Amino acid sequence: MRLLITEFQDFFDPSVPGLGVLRLPTGYGKTELFLQFAEMTCNGNIERAVYVSPLRTLNEDLYRKLAERVPCLRENSDILAREYMERRESPFFHKKVIVTTIDTIGMHLHKIPIPELKALLRGFFKKDFSTRGHYPVSRSNVSESLVFIDEPHLMVLEKGMKQMFYNTLYYLLGTGATVVLASATIPGSMISNAKKLLETTRDMLKIDIKYTECLYGEKCGEADGRDEDFEEKALAKRVSISMSESLDDSLSLAIKRKREGKRVLIILNTRETVLKAQRKLLELGERPILLHGLLSKNDREERTSELLDMYKRGESYIALATSVVEAGIDISSDFMVAELSPLPSLIQRAGRLLRKDEDVDGELVILITERRGPYDAKEVEATKDLLVERLNRVALKAPLGKEGKIGYMKLVEEWDGLMRSDEEHIQYRKDILSLSPRDQPLNINDFLTGELGRRIVSINAFIEGRRGDSVSIPVQDLFAYPKDRLLNEIRNIETCREEGKVLSKEEFINKIEAMLSREKSIEKVNLYLKENCIESISISEDLYADIAYGGR
Repeated sequence: MRLLITEFQDFFDPSVPGLGVLRLPTGYGKTELFLQFAEMTCNGNIERAVYVSPLRTLNEDLYRKLAERVPCLRENSDILAREYMERRESPFFHKKVIVTTIDTIGMHLHKIPIPELKALLRGFFKKDFSTRGHYPVSRSNVSESLVFIDEPHLMVLEKGMKQMFYNTLYYLLGTGATVVLASATIPGSMISNAKKLLETTRDMLKIDIKYTECLYGEKCGEADGRDEDFEEKALAKRVSISMSESLDDSLSLAIKRKREGKRVLIILNTRETVLKAQRKLLELGERPILLHGLLSKNDREERTSELLDMYKRGESYIALATSVVEAGIDISSDFMVAELSPLPSLIQRAGRLLRKDEDVDGELVILITERRGPYDAKEVEATKDLLVERLNRVALKAPLGKEGKIGYMKLVEEWDGLMRSDEEHIQYRKDILSLSPRDQPLNINDFLTGELGRRIVSINAFIEGRRGDSVSIPVQDLFAYPKDRLLNEIRNIETCREEGKVLSKEEFINKIEAMLSREKSIEKVNLYLKENCIESISISEDLYADIAYGGR
């Protein structure tokens, strides 16, 4: 356990209501702390430990570590659970150690328990509120927990997600949970917002909530917040940084480095660009390990295991991915191509370069394109401007920098200062603390219209010939394919309609195509899917292969 993790443990009490902020460098082992908290549930020191992240890759990686490295969880796997999307292992948060997402825990705390979503939506559309669900159970269980929120800055990139995050944080603080916010790149503005919310909660509810922080380079308990041994190793790392405007040139250099025995990681902003890069690599005789958000559950697990196995064996490879590998997969690379993205995201990506203490020499190529992908254009442009101005003075692996060099933590703070408004008003819903179900219809409406949670509307698609294997596909990606192909390769529509009421493929496709051509199409599609109780579809292997791999 590293020095400052131990220091944080000495002054942070996980058994009392409180808020802890942990801002420590990439590769420092912040999630190791959660393994300690998980073990504390077994000896009764804390009631429950809940890990919350924005990424399934983070969740799956942590789940593996918990199952392998925490003795009491190895001996009794029944107390460990995953609770998100296709993983439903503790529906009302009863188990002792739970790995979940901000979306899942947020829905429960907003009185929309996911196991009962179908019944709640049916009542919402029929204006029949006789069924409210068992949200008091999951809310109560979460309130008794230590809740470790990893990479919280990635949870506020959309308006609806930002609303969900701050509502969730307010509920946790107001009901006596113990909360830890942890990241290498959590901006000062988010820390400031969390502290404001803490003070508001204290004043409003007249309760004592302890605040502790461990901020690298500033303070960590009684210590000065520095780890000289870690800094010495970080400063010893030599990273050559360059910019390129050519994807083809970057890929050619990546192939050269891989054939020299290097481990290569290429991180691009969108699936479309990843598939374009894959085609080019295949043409040049290289088969990359592909990772992105539209791989099926089984394919994602197979590709991740393949990558981890090659890494552990010390083999060279080319891994080609979207932002799903920014955090969570415990690998390192010697050569990286990273497409330009907001600075915190770019720093997270660079955290997969020379990640281990023994890794010393590496290269980073920042790919500059006109595409901004899913990111805010202002944030990407500010990142570009900072890097162009400071590229030769950035100490990429050193959090605080060195003589004449700027550390990445300082650079993130400078970037955050450019992004934040003078007085950001935190939006949160006070009624989330109420036990009454009166606000439940409002919460459901906000969820359906994208005011609460993600605005992306996805549909679960089972793949023909693969027993139980599925992928969640954004509706806009699915309907980018021609209508004739969808009619041929969507096999059937699964609904929870009353027996005898069947939804045809033609009706389904025509309705959604019409809605996607209008204003507020996402909200309308979401309402249509939920009102018609469309649970999933099944698709052909060929259509899935096209979506996931660009065809085979």
